[in-house]
Amino acid sequence: MRGRVPNPAAQIAKGNPGKRLTKAQKILAEANECAEALAPSIVAGLTVAPPKLLERFPAAMRFWKEYAPALEKMRSLQPADAPRFAMLCMAYGQWVEAIRHLRDEGCVHSVKTVSGDKMKRLSPWVAIEKLRFDQCQELFEQFGFGAMDRAKLMRDRAALPPGAWSAGGEHDSPDKDRPDRPAQNSPVGSMDLLDSAPPGAAVN
Repeated sequence: MRGRVPNPAAQIAKGNPGKRLTKAQKILAEANECAEALAPSIVAGLTVAPPKLLERFPAAMRFWKEYAPALEKMRSLQPADAPRFAMLCMAYGQWVEAIRHLRDEGCVHSVKTVSGDKMKRLSPWVAIEKLRFDQCQELFEQFGFGAMDRAKLMRDRAALPPGAWSAGGEHDSPDKDRPDRPAQNSPVGSMDLLDSAPPGAAVN
């Protein structure tokens, strides 16, 4: 049996004596909260900014700050990749948390049965650790964290037409003013980004 049909106009006229949010206000509040969490957090030295959501998770934010600069240089992290990389940072942070729990509490703990006896049960952190580990492994491959993954990304980029990898602009031809360097969308050019000066050499 259906109740009375809601009358928004009557609700607005009556006010809000119970101080409860209306359905529209709840939707708006949730949208604002989501927008705030996904808004970029300005971090010095980073071109691709992490979402503010990561500020609540120190391990995830540390992962972003540590690896984002190198991924940007290899062109594996661009603004459009920020949400997916944030997922990787979150998965890694939760994996670290699971590892800490397992280190401090062990993989097995005792629980009391209905009869009052105790039995050994696998810690729920074991399943969490495995889930986050698998998620990290999948996302690591997409961003080229492993040597084989980087080689695959370089091979895939080399097969693309010029300028197809990025969304356009100055990043299309990062080496156009430096003909002496191989293009970064080639395996040789991408590996060149990892070069460092020999010991004792002057840095330009």
